[in-house]
Amino acid sequence: SDEKNRASQKQKVIEEREKLKTEQEARQKKMFYLTTELERLHKQQACHSLDFFW
Repeated sequence: SDEKNRASQKQKVIEEREKLKTEQEARQKKMFYLTTELERLHKQQACHSLDFFW
């Protein structure tokens, strides 16, 4: 029974770790997207302010 307990405990830990890894990857993708989006918006804004001056 103790052996069974340990096995299920181990399984839980493994699943938890996998879940965290997946969430981390998702966050990295989101971060990358947001960074790219921000750069794009900055460039757009820069162009518009230049248009305004010329």
